[in-house]
Amino acid sequence: MLDPNLVPLTPHAGFLKLLQLLPPWVPGKVRLARRILRDCAGPVAIASRGGPRFFVPDARESIAISMAANASYEPENVRLLRSWLKDGGEFIDVGANIGSIAIPVLKGSNTRALLIEALPSIADYLRLNLREHGISDSIICQYLCGEREDAAVPFWEAPEMVFGQGSRGAQYHSNPSTLPMVTLDALVERHALGAVRAIKVDVEGYEREVFEGAAQSAVESLRVWLAAHAYSDSLGPLSPALTTWNHHEV
Repeated sequence: MLDPNLVPLTPHAGFLKLLQLLPPWVPGKVRLARRILRDCAGPVAIASRGGPRFFVPDARESIAISMAANASYEPENVRLLRSWLKDGGEFIDVGANIGSIAIPVLKGSNTRALLIEALPSIADYLRLNLREHGISDSIICQYLCGEREDAAVPFWEAPEMVFGQGSRGAQYHSNPSTLPMVTLDALVERHALGAVRAIKVDVEGYEREVFEGAAQSAVESLRVWLAAHAYSDSLGPLSPALTTWNHHEV
Protein backbone atom coordinates (compact mmCIF):
# COMPACT_ATOMS: atom_id res chain seq x y z
CA MET A 1 0.00 0.00 0.00
CA LEU A 2 1.25 3.46 -0.87
CA ASP A 3 2.12 5.82 1.94
CA PRO A 4 0.06 8.96 1.17
CA ASN A 5 2.60 11.11 2.98
CA LEU A 6 5.23 10.15 0.42
CA VAL A 7 3.13 10.92 -2.66
CA PRO A 8 3.91 14.40 -4.03
CA LEU A 9 1.35 16.89 -5.26
CA THR A 10 1.19 17.60 -8.97
CA PRO A 11 3.32 20.44 -10.31
CA HIS A 12 1.64 23.85 -10.05
CA ALA A 13 -0.96 22.44 -7.66
CA GLY A 14 -2.01 25.92 -6.54
CA PHE A 15 -2.61 27.07 -10.10
CA LEU A 16 -4.59 23.92 -10.90
CA LYS A 17 -6.86 24.59 -7.90
CA LEU A 18 -7.53 28.06 -9.34
CA LEU A 19 -8.20 26.47 -12.74
CA GLN A 20 -10.84 24.27 -11.09
CA LEU A 21 -12.81 27.41 -10.24
CA LEU A 22 -13.57 27.98 -13.92
CA PRO A 23 -16.64 26.21 -15.39
CA PRO A 24 -15.83 22.95 -17.19
CA TRP A 25 -16.97 24.36 -20.54
CA VAL A 26 -14.29 27.10 -20.62
CA PRO A 27 -12.32 26.56 -23.87
CA GLY A 28 -8.79 25.27 -23.44
CA LYS A 29 -9.14 24.45 -19.74
CA VAL A 30 -8.46 20.72 -20.01
CA ARG A 31 -5.81 21.32 -22.68
CA LEU A 32 -3.96 23.62 -20.27
CA ALA A 33 -4.10 21.02 -17.49
CA ARG A 34 -2.79 18.39 -19.90
CA ARG A 35 0.12 20.64 -20.85
CA ILE A 36 0.99 21.25 -17.19
CA LEU A 37 0.95 17.52 -16.45
CA ARG A 38 2.55 16.22 -19.65
CA ASP A 39 5.82 15.25 -17.91
CA CYS A 40 4.23 14.19 -14.61
CA ALA A 41 4.94 10.46 -14.60
CA GLY A 42 4.49 8.24 -11.56
CA PRO A 43 2.23 8.44 -8.50
CA VAL A 44 0.94 11.90 -7.61
CA ALA A 45 -1.78 13.49 -5.50
CA ILE A 46 -4.19 15.86 -7.21
CA ALA A 47 -5.22 18.75 -5.00
CA SER A 48 -8.90 19.66 -5.08
CA ARG A 49 -10.43 22.98 -4.14
CA GLY A 50 -12.21 22.56 -0.83
CA GLY A 51 -11.76 18.80 -0.68
CA PRO A 52 -9.38 15.90 -0.07
CA ARG A 53 -6.63 14.89 -2.45
CA PHE A 54 -7.08 12.26 -5.14
CA PHE A 55 -4.21 9.80 -5.67
CA VAL A 56 -3.45 8.56 -9.18
CA PRO A 57 -0.75 6.27 -10.64
CA ASP A 58 0.14 8.78 -13.36
CA ALA A 59 -1.07 12.35 -13.95
CA ARG A 60 -0.88 12.04 -17.75
CA GLU A 61 -3.95 9.77 -17.95
CA SER A 62 -7.34 11.23 -18.94
CA ILE A 63 -8.98 10.57 -15.54
CA ALA A 64 -6.16 12.40 -13.78
CA ILE A 65 -6.22 15.31 -16.22
CA SER A 66 -9.97 15.72 -15.75
CA MET A 67 -9.59 15.61 -11.97
CA ALA A 68 -6.81 18.20 -12.11
CA ALA A 69 -8.76 20.55 -14.38
CA ASN A 70 -12.26 20.19 -12.91
CA ALA A 71 -11.91 18.42 -9.54
CA SER A 72 -14.24 15.79 -10.99
CA TYR A 73 -14.49 13.06 -13.60
CA GLU A 74 -17.66 12.53 -15.67
CA PRO A 75 -19.83 14.57 -13.26
CA GLU A 76 -22.95 14.03 -15.38
CA ASN A 77 -22.69 10.28 -14.83
CA VAL A 78 -22.03 10.77 -11.12
CA ARG A 79 -25.25 12.81 -10.90
CA LEU A 80 -27.16 10.13 -12.80
CA LEU A 81 -25.99 7.36 -10.48
CA ARG A 82 -26.69 9.44 -7.36
CA SER A 83 -30.23 10.08 -8.63
CA TRP A 84 -30.77 6.35 -8.97
CA LEU A 85 -29.60 5.85 -5.38
CA LYS A 86 -31.38 8.81 -3.77
CA ASP A 87 -33.88 6.52 -2.02
CA GLY A 88 -31.19 4.21 -0.65
CA GLY A 89 -30.07 0.77 -1.70
CA GLU A 90 -26.70 -0.68 -2.57
CA PHE A 91 -24.38 0.09 -5.48
CA ILE A 92 -22.08 -2.19 -7.50
CA ASP A 93 -19.18 -0.74 -9.52
CA VAL A 94 -17.68 -3.28 -11.92
CA GLY A 95 -14.39 -1.78 -13.03
CA ALA A 96 -14.08 0.68 -10.16
CA ASN A 97 -10.56 1.76 -11.15
CA ILE A 98 -9.21 4.36 -8.67
CA GLY A 99 -12.69 5.38 -7.49
CA SER A 100 -13.10 8.50 -9.64
CA ILE A 101 -16.82 7.78 -10.12
CA ALA A 102 -17.64 5.60 -7.11
CA ILE A 103 -16.28 8.03 -4.51
CA PRO A 104 -18.40 11.06 -5.51
CA VAL A 105 -21.41 8.75 -5.88
CA LEU A 106 -20.94 7.42 -2.34
CA LYS A 107 -19.76 10.56 -0.57
CA GLY A 108 -22.34 11.97 1.82
CA SER A 109 -24.80 9.14 1.14
CA ASN A 110 -25.96 6.10 3.07
CA THR A 111 -25.23 3.84 0.13
CA ARG A 112 -23.08 0.77 0.67
CA ALA A 113 -21.06 -0.36 -2.31
CA LEU A 114 -19.38 -3.42 -3.77
CA LEU A 115 -16.39 -2.09 -5.71
CA ILE A 116 -14.82 -4.58 -8.11
CA GLU A 117 -11.31 -3.81 -9.36
CA ALA A 118 -9.27 -6.71 -10.67
CA LEU A 119 -5.78 -5.26 -10.81
CA PRO A 120 -4.06 -5.22 -7.39
CA SER A 121 -1.95 -2.12 -8.14
CA ILE A 122 -5.06 -0.10 -9.09
CA ALA A 123 -7.06 -1.51 -6.17
CA ASP A 124 -4.37 -0.04 -3.87
CA TYR A 125 -5.18 3.43 -5.21
CA LEU A 126 -8.88 2.73 -4.79
CA ARG A 127 -8.35 1.86 -1.12
CA LEU A 128 -6.16 4.91 -0.59
CA ASN A 129 -8.72 7.25 -2.17
CA LEU A 130 -11.60 5.76 -0.20
CA ARG A 131 -9.65 6.32 3.01
CA GLU A 132 -8.69 9.87 1.98
CA HIS A 133 -12.35 10.71 1.35
CA GLY A 134 -13.62 9.13 4.56
CA ILE A 135 -15.55 6.23 2.99
CA SER A 136 -15.17 3.16 5.16
CA ASP A 137 -18.15 0.85 4.61
CA SER A 138 -17.55 -0.27 1.02
CA ILE A 139 -16.41 -3.74 0.01
CA ILE A 140 -13.47 -4.01 -2.41
CA CYS A 141 -13.16 -7.19 -4.47
CA GLN A 142 -10.00 -7.91 -6.48
CA TYR A 143 -11.40 -10.07 -9.27
CA LEU A 144 -12.18 -9.97 -12.92
CA CYS A 145 -15.95 -10.14 -13.26
CA GLY A 146 -17.13 -12.31 -16.11
CA GLU A 147 -19.15 -15.19 -17.47
CA ARG A 148 -17.63 -17.99 -15.38
CA GLU A 149 -15.42 -18.77 -12.40
CA ASP A 150 -11.77 -19.25 -13.33
CA ALA A 151 -8.63 -19.13 -11.19
CA ALA A 152 -6.32 -17.76 -13.90
CA VAL A 153 -7.58 -15.60 -16.77
CA PRO A 154 -5.08 -13.73 -19.00
CA PHE A 155 -5.13 -9.97 -18.43
CA TRP A 156 -3.16 -7.31 -20.30
CA GLU A 157 -2.22 -4.52 -17.91
CA ALA A 158 -2.15 -1.00 -19.33
CA PRO A 159 0.92 1.24 -19.01
CA GLU A 160 0.64 3.67 -16.10
CA MET A 161 0.00 6.66 -18.37
CA VAL A 162 -3.25 4.96 -19.48
CA PHE A 163 -3.83 3.14 -16.19
CA GLY A 164 -7.59 2.77 -16.60
CA GLN A 165 -7.45 0.71 -19.77
CA GLY A 166 -6.24 -2.78 -18.89
CA SER A 167 -8.26 -5.54 -20.52
CA ARG A 168 -8.80 -9.24 -21.10
CA GLY A 169 -8.09 -8.49 -24.75
CA ALA A 170 -4.50 -8.72 -26.04
CA GLN A 171 -2.98 -5.26 -26.33
CA TYR A 172 0.02 -3.03 -25.55
CA HIS A 173 2.45 -5.55 -27.14
CA SER A 174 3.08 -7.06 -23.72
CA ASN A 175 2.78 -10.42 -22.03
CA PRO A 176 -0.36 -10.92 -19.93
CA SER A 177 -0.53 -11.67 -16.26
CA THR A 178 -3.27 -13.93 -14.90
CA LEU A 179 -6.04 -12.85 -12.56
CA PRO A 180 -8.89 -14.74 -10.89
CA MET A 181 -12.37 -14.31 -12.33
CA VAL A 182 -15.78 -14.74 -10.68
CA THR A 183 -19.35 -14.10 -11.73
CA LEU A 184 -21.35 -11.14 -10.49
CA ASP A 185 -23.96 -13.58 -9.19
CA ALA A 186 -21.32 -15.25 -7.00
CA LEU A 187 -20.12 -11.94 -5.54
CA VAL A 188 -23.65 -10.73 -4.79
CA GLU A 189 -24.37 -14.00 -2.97
CA ARG A 190 -20.99 -14.10 -1.19
CA HIS A 191 -21.38 -10.60 0.25
CA ALA A 192 -25.10 -10.96 1.00
CA LEU A 193 -26.00 -7.76 -0.79
CA GLY A 194 -29.48 -6.52 -0.12
CA ALA A 195 -31.39 -4.02 -2.22
CA VAL A 196 -28.99 -3.36 -5.10
CA ARG A 197 -30.36 -0.36 -6.96
CA ALA A 198 -27.62 0.53 -9.43
CA ILE A 199 -24.69 -1.07 -11.20
CA LYS A 200 -21.95 0.70 -13.18
CA VAL A 201 -20.08 -1.50 -15.64
CA ASP A 202 -16.94 -0.33 -17.45
CA VAL A 203 -14.54 -3.16 -18.25
CA GLU A 204 -12.95 -2.22 -21.56
CA GLY A 205 -15.17 -4.11 -23.96
CA TYR A 206 -16.04 -7.14 -21.80
CA GLU A 207 -19.35 -5.81 -20.45
CA ARG A 208 -21.35 -8.54 -22.19
CA GLU A 209 -19.42 -11.22 -20.28
CA VAL A 210 -20.23 -9.50 -16.97
CA PHE A 211 -23.95 -9.88 -17.68
CA GLU A 212 -23.56 -13.47 -18.81
CA GLY A 213 -22.50 -14.13 -15.22
CA ALA A 214 -25.31 -12.07 -13.73
CA ALA A 215 -28.49 -13.90 -14.66
CA GLN A 216 -29.67 -14.09 -11.03
CA SER A 217 -28.60 -10.61 -9.89
CA ALA A 218 -31.27 -8.48 -11.58
CA VAL A 219 -34.05 -7.10 -9.44
CA GLU A 220 -37.12 -5.20 -10.52
CA SER A 221 -35.90 -1.72 -9.61
CA LEU A 222 -32.25 -2.14 -10.62
CA ARG A 223 -30.70 0.27 -13.11
CA VAL A 224 -27.48 -0.28 -15.04
CA TRP A 225 -24.90 2.22 -16.34
CA LEU A 226 -22.86 0.89 -19.24
CA ALA A 227 -19.74 2.28 -20.87
CA ALA A 228 -20.10 3.22 -24.53
CA HIS A 229 -17.83 0.45 -25.78
CA ALA A 230 -20.26 -2.13 -24.39
CA TYR A 231 -22.23 -1.52 -27.57
CA SER A 232 -19.40 -1.98 -30.05
CA ASP A 233 -20.54 -3.87 -33.16
CA SER A 234 -17.74 -6.37 -32.56
CA LEU A 235 -19.33 -7.51 -29.31
CA GLY A 236 -22.64 -8.67 -30.69
CA PRO A 237 -25.77 -8.61 -28.52
CA LEU A 238 -25.46 -8.32 -24.77
CA SER A 239 -26.59 -11.13 -22.51
CA PRO A 240 -30.36 -11.78 -22.54
CA ALA A 241 -30.22 -11.16 -18.78
CA LEU A 242 -29.78 -7.47 -19.50
CA THR A 243 -33.15 -7.27 -21.24
CA THR A 244 -34.85 -7.58 -17.84
CA TRP A 245 -32.94 -4.58 -16.42
CA ASN A 246 -33.47 -0.85 -16.85
CA HIS A 247 -30.22 0.29 -18.41
CA HIS A 248 -28.64 3.57 -19.48
CA GLU A 249 -26.16 3.64 -22.36
CA VAL A 250 -23.24 6.06 -22.00
